[in-house]
Amino acid sequence: MDKKNKGLIYTIFGMVFTSLGMLLLTMEKPAWICLTSFIIGVLLALFGVIKIVLDNNKKI
Repeated sequence: MDKKNKGLIYTIFGMVFTSLGMLLLTMEKPAWICLTSFIIGVLLALFGVIKIVLDNNKKI
């Protein structure tokens, strides 16, 4: 597996967790569950994007 693909996978999982948090919010689940899922998703997506940018920066 390429390192660039690894960053993309982190970003996709982050988007899934963020969407899950928003879905749980619309289903009126407890706020801490929604917020935890949303924060984990944002952090995963941010980590994936940073990983992609840093890996692409090394090639230049």
